[in-house]
Amino acid sequence: MQSFLIRKTSRTMSRIDHLKQKAARYCAYRDRCTAEVEIKLLQLEATQPQLEEVIHWLKNEKYLDDARFAATFARSKFKSNKWGRNRIVMELKTRNIDPVQISQALKEINNEEYIKVLQSLAHKKIEQVKDDDPYIIKQKTAVYLQGKGFEPDLIWQVLEKQP
Repeated sequence: MQSFLIRKTSRTMSRIDHLKQKAARYCAYRDRCTAEVEIKLLQLEATQPQLEEVIHWLKNEKYLDDARFAATFARSKFKSNKWGRNRIVMELKTRNIDPVQISQALKEINNEEYIKVLQSLAHKKIEQVKDDDPYIIKQKTAVYLQGKGFEPDLIWQVLEKQP
């Protein structure tokens, strides 16, 4: 009986209300950026005016906040994936996050913890490299760390301190 009521309610629901409901659920699952929500709405075949109205509604209802998304993204990618700032910036730029919001998000990363993670990753990589030449070991480690998104000047500072 209840499923009948839900189906009947969804039939009487307007297209824009349906899109708002879908988008709100999508955003409630985890923080999303505007670009991700736009893609989702386009997949749901929303027209441009509908898309704009739903995005505006989501922002007013606090379901969607690019600054909050950027901060959460920066924290989680650093802690979970051990990404450096360059990689985080690049990923946020691909999601069309405002540069001001990106710089605010990077403040979520503690500098001392950042250096410790960089040192730890460098040490582990040095142990893994199978070579006797210290120059090659440091070079391979630097390439790996740059791929993780760490800044070259910080990488070389850390590597110069390694035995």
